Amino acid sequence: MTKTTEVRRAPPLIPGMAVPAPGLTLSVAVISLLASLDLTGASVLARTLPQWSERLAGSATIAAAGRDLESADAAAARAAEILGRAPGVLSARVLDPSPMDVLAARALGLTVGGPSGAPPRLIAVTVRGGGGPTADQAAGLLRHDGLAVAVDDHGPWSGPLERLGAVLAGAMALLLISLVAILATVAGGSARRAIRGRRDRLSLLVQLGAASATLSRQFRGRAIASTTLGATLGTGAAVLAAGALAFDPPAAIWLSARLPAMPQPMALDVLFGALWLPLAIGIAAWAAHRAARTALRSLS
Repeated sequence: MTKTTEVRRAPPLIPGMAVPAPGLTLSVAVISLLASLDLTGASVLARTLPQWSERLAGSATIAAAGRDLESADAAAARAAEILGRAPGVLSARVLDPSPMDVLAARALGLTVGGPSGAPPRLIAVTVRGGGGPTADQAAGLLRHDGLAVAVDDHGPWSGPLERLGAVLAGAMALLLISLVAILATVAGGSARRAIRGRRDRLSLLVQLGAASATLSRQFRGRAIASTTLGATLGTGAAVLAAGALAFDPPAAIWLSARLPAMPQPMALDVLFGALWLPLAIGIAAWAAHRAARTALRSLS
């Protein structure tokens, strides 16, 4: 006769901790989607700004667009010729076309397109120090001749492109800081609510000698599980969207036709956006552990 020994698993110290919290998971998914897109955009901006700086050469940059039957190329050549004859102008050079020129022209406020729909062309203007026309005067000279132009004087705040870069960088940094704070608040609040819902059992465990550090680890573990699931969903969605723009030309063409001109993400930008996943898990674990320790001390 064979005896069968049944091995029973010990009941959990705190029931329900093995299941991710639905509210926290959903909140983290939304936060992670926004944060991952923000990090991807920050990487694109950090990579694009130096390229812009290289193109914004000379004393000012002027964007010229075609008007009526004149093409953008012809308008830019005529603008460079006019500026080259102006007193105090050392050089006026039409820059080679770049995909970034569309975004630069729109940032400068130039939306006039030529008959062929070609994007505006950029002109690098260098003036004699103290003796040449200002950027606004040069633009006024061209407008007086019937050209559609916009100007960037390369000032930190007076230059539209420089101002746009600073504003975007500040907005992205502020958004990321806000999302980190919101994630910490949500994770800590979830731990506190879980403790309030189990107050009687936790009070009994504390009276029986359970250490607050041992109990708080249960809530930190649940926060890690919830955040891992939510951050994987949110970050994964953002990475898929950025990856489609970076690696799927048809998707990039479809989206670029429906959004303002924007630099295309690259593999490094997509990878940078994915860094939010481990960052979110660490933030949630820290916030939940701290909130749980504080709440459990009030039970002792």
